[in-house]
Amino acid sequence: MSPQKVALLKMFAMFAGLIGGAVFFLNWAKKDTKTQFAYDVREAIGMEHPLGSKPESVAVVVPDPVVVPEPEPVVEVVAPRALAIEMSYADFVRQSDLWPESLELTLETSVPILYRERDFGTMRFVPGLILEVDKVLGSKEIVGSVNGNYLIVPAEKTSLMPWFHDTYRGKYFMRYPGVMPSAEEAAVDDGRFHVDLLEGMRRWCYINYGECTFNITDDALVLRWRPKEDAPIDYRAEARAIAHEYLKRQAERGATDNYAPCEIYDLSSERLLGIGSFFIPSFVAEALR
Repeated sequence: MSPQKVALLKMFAMFAGLIGGAVFFLNWAKKDTKTQFAYDVREAIGMEHPLGSKPESVAVVVPDPVVVPEPEPVVEVVAPRALAIEMSYADFVRQSDLWPESLELTLETSVPILYRERDFGTMRFVPGLILEVDKVLGSKEIVGSVNGNYLIVPAEKTSLMPWFHDTYRGKYFMRYPGVMPSAEEAAVDDGRFHVDLLEGMRRWCYINYGECTFNITDDALVLRWRPKEDAPIDYRAEARAIAHEYLKRQAERGATDNYAPCEIYDLSSERLLGIGSFFIPSFVAEALR
């Protein structure tokens, strides 16, 4: 055969093959009822679908979103705080277990040094010094000592109120009273006062020193004494003890002396044995108790 005929024959065979393939494909697409592709081909060329050929749609189940419940807010139940109870200043004075051991001086205090109404100068106590508390008085005064010196200080010149509120915060609060009576307001009969004071001191000296005499002069307390024992005696310490007793007794009667010198002489020879003095910058007897 000539090449032309061979080529024509090949083209005819190819065309026949394509026609046969197309017929086979269309026949498959027409009869296939199971695959989605055959269904799509029939839809594309407009071919009728055989009965029951539409594939069942696969339902895609979308799970419901998992809702995580939010934790409920924790509400803290705060118990109502108990209100602080007001304590009167008088109640505070009566309850010594509530008193401070020490306070700070907040204002300067000057105390005159007095003996038998004579002024021997003053002693100054500056702010910042520590007052060792002995007693709290109802007259709004604090009895205590600063560096060994006893004195009475107005409560307003100390850190009493800040200390109280810091110590008993939330439990008690307190305010200073308006006007409180002072021990110095008591009237004193000068004549009777000096007689009682002198007689009381003489009895006290006789009990403590035996054979002796005691007088109160404008310059000093004078004890004339004949010691019975040969043991060494600290006459300065004994003079200080007599001056201390004198200040205590006169303060109990409302006097204002806070300094007293004392001289001790030998009862027989009048020889000076010792000199001592005592100073307590206070005006009421509570400072010496």
